[in-house]
Amino acid sequence: MIAKVIRGTRVQGLIRYLYGPGRFNEHRDPHIVAGFDDPARLELPVRDGRRDYRRLDGLMRQTLAVLGDRNHDRPIWHVPVRAHPDDPILTDAQWAEIAAEIMHRTGLAPRDDPEGVRWFAIRHADDHIHIVATLARQDGQRPNIWGDRYRVREACRAVEDRHDLHRTPPADGTAATRPTRAETEKARRTTHPEPPRVTLRRHVQTAAASAQDEKHFLQLLQTADVALRLRHSPHDPTKITGYAVALHTDPATTEHPIWFSGSTLAPDLSLPRLRTRWPAPQGTEAEPNRPTGRAKLPARLVLPLTDHERQAIYTEAARAAEFATAYLRQPAPDLDDAFHATLDILRTAAATTGNPHLHKAADTYDRAARPPHRRIPTPTPAGQALRTAARTLAATHPGKRHTQTLITALITLLEAITTHHRHHKNQTRATATQQTTNHLARAAMPKLAAPNRIPEPNERPPFASSAQSRPYKKRSYTTEPHDPRKPHTA
Repeated sequence: MIAKVIRGTRVQGLIRYLYGPGRFNEHRDPHIVAGFDDPARLELPVRDGRRDYRRLDGLMRQTLAVLGDRNHDRPIWHVPVRAHPDDPILTDAQWAEIAAEIMHRTGLAPRDDPEGVRWFAIRHADDHIHIVATLARQDGQRPNIWGDRYRVREACRAVEDRHDLHRTPPADGTAATRPTRAETEKARRTTHPEPPRVTLRRHVQTAAASAQDEKHFLQLLQTADVALRLRHSPHDPTKITGYAVALHTDPATTEHPIWFSGSTLAPDLSLPRLRTRWPAPQGTEAEPNRPTGRAKLPARLVLPLTDHERQAIYTEAARAAEFATAYLRQPAPDLDDAFHATLDILRTAAATTGNPHLHKAADTYDRAARPPHRRIPTPTPAGQALRTAARTLAATHPGKRHTQTLITALITLLEAITTHHRHHKNQTRATATQQTTNHLARAAMPKLAAPNRIPEPNERPPFASSAQSRPYKKRSYTTEPHDPRKPHTA
């Protein structure tokens, strides 16, 4: 069960939305299940076939008027609470108990305090409710909302244990910044496959895994159809302190693209954190900012290798994955570096081979790659081996025939990572790793045989014997009557 605290300024607009049809007609049978008073008395009256919002709006704003100038800047407290898709459908009484538990643990409306804030909970779907409260106590005092998000999370965990619901993992800071609703809606309107933030994160991760140093990383970004803007130090113009990227094909506008810094794409993609992964971090010479233009840089370096040399590179990458697997199965002080480096080899293998299942595997493993609480992992031999293999793969020509050994080694590595996360009860990272293994298993499956086609005339069928391969010669028979005076010939 998850909940999110949202702050607002207008209670009537929120009530109208919650009782309305929704953005996609997803609101059905909206009704109040709990509140500071009897839900039947708080329910909106219907006059002439329309709901009257004035009474409930007046009750909620009355305490705000008493508080006066001491109000919070955003006095409307809104919390959507959603159950897990695998949870059973809860009754109105159970949802009412959940809402009361949240209000009690946050201290806004304790069970033994009748002078708490005014609130109500609306249910307009089977799997979630909306709690709305005004941040003003009925005794004219201003409530303390410090740490309300943590208190809401504690209430959700308590409800999961009480009703035997799906237990959601605690927040560990491993999730990347998700696209906003505006970004998602814009991508949907413009028929873009995904928001620009997701595409840019994939480009930056692939470039960081393939780069030999900082300068190479910036060159790979500019050659990947990504606009690059550098941030220089105000004290030393030759020193680069950060970067921002944008898509040339951003559906917004080509004149003013939307820029994303590395830290807004993911916690581990800021320039200071990226410098820790390269063997010898070094500064980069100052380059002029190119907001929307494409830099004139050489194309990506691909070594002209023979088939035997390419096979050797993939074999060495598989050996690096096997070494990391053996390293994970031994007691080690810090394994997060190996977890983080696994994403590098997945990204480069997907970019090199173009396998769609490898791309899905890398996207899925993104959540499991980051260390908890945004800390920088300590370098380990296993992580360094995986990163070296990733950089070597990035410099090879695409070869789909040589990936079978590497995929098999990566599946074994991911199974060891999944076992480690489950042992340490990191359910979110364990689930992401298991899903990654499933995508790799699909990538390792042999291709299905091509459907039967109509053979060409006089085409020899495959695997045919010498007798079957001979063309059939049709005998010709005469239709003239036999002359008895002529001798019979066989």
